[in-house]
Amino acid sequence: MVVTVRSETELRGFFAGFQGQVAFIKASARWCGPCQQVGEGYERLAEEICAVTREVAFLQFDVDDAPDLQIIFRVASVPTFCCMFQDGGSRYQGSSTRELAAWMKLNVVSAGITSPSA
Repeated sequence: MVVTVRSETELRGFFAGFQGQVAFIKASARWCGPCQQVGEGYERLAEEICAVTREVAFLQFDVDDAPDLQIIFRVASVPTFCCMFQDGGSRYQGSSTRELAAWMKLNVVSAGITSPSA
């Protein structure tokens, strides 16, 4: 399941109760065609990974609705995906669902979670 956050306060509230190890965050915009295209893949990948482990969370925000999050995550273009885990994080910018899936899998495995089938 993908959780939509609309502010830094909502983001902090989510993380206050999150017990997992990895969080993926999608920054997009309603007007962005590539965002819509890869957004469907993001939803599907979230479902697939969440079926395997509860250690991973999926969030999203619209840069027009949450400019504070755009600044926090240093989003200069959309779509942008961020991965946060205990020892760091990484970023993927692009609209290829295949590349997104490979990037997600790499980050999940890097965090020490059993390899998902994505």
